[in-house]
Amino acid sequence: MMTSKISHPPYNLVFAITIPAVLIAVCSSIYWPGLGGIFLLDDYGSLQHLGTVGGVTDFDSFLRFVFGNNSGPTGRPVAMLSFLLDDQYWPGTASNYKYNNLMIHIVCGLLILLLVYKLSQIIQISESRAILLSVFCSAFWLLHPLNVSTTLYVIQRMAQLMTLFSLVGVCLYCYGRLKLASQPAKAYMLMSTGV
Repeated sequence: MMTSKISHPPYNLVFAITIPAVLIAVCSSIYWPGLGGIFLLDDYGSLQHLGTVGGVTDFDSFLRFVFGNNSGPTGRPVAMLSFLLDDQYWPGTASNYKYNNLMIHIVCGLLILLLVYKLSQIIQISESRAILLSVFCSAFWLLHPLNVSTTLYVIQRMAQLMTLFSLVGVCLYCYGRLKLASQPAKAYMLMSTGV
C-alpha cells in the first residue's frame, strides 16, 4: 500500500498570512470600544479650521485647510490632508478619525513585523527565531497600552504618520541591504529611497 506525502504550506506562507491576521484581529478587538470616543483637547484647535473655511468643498478651501495650519514650522500638510479622508466638515464624527488612526497603528505594527524579520535576516538569525522575534515585537507595539493615547487621540495622527513614514524608510533600507550582494544597483536605489 502506497502512502502519499501530505503537503504542508511553506513556513513563510503561514507566517505571512496567519500571524498578521491574528495580530490585526486581536489589536482591532482591543481598540474597537475606544472608537466611539469623543474629540479631545487639541483636536478642536487643529480641526475646527474645517468649520472656519465652511468645509472643504472646493480647491480654494482645500488649500486653506491643508496649508493654512499654524502647527509646526510647515503646518503639517500631510497630516492635515489625511484628516480629509475622515471628514470635510466640522464638527464631524470622531469615530471616523479614530478608525483611520487605528488603521495607521495596525499598518505600523505590520511594518514592525516586517522590519524585525528583515533585520533578523541581515544578522542571520535562524528562521524560527526570526519569526518569533518579529511576532513578539509587532505584538508588543500593537498591544502596548502606551500607544492607546496616540491611536485614540485624533490629532496624534501627526505622530502616527511620522512613525509610519520612518518605518517605511527603514524597511526599504533593510530590503535594499539584503539585495546588496546580488543586485547592487537595485539595492542602492532602495536604500537611498529609504533614507
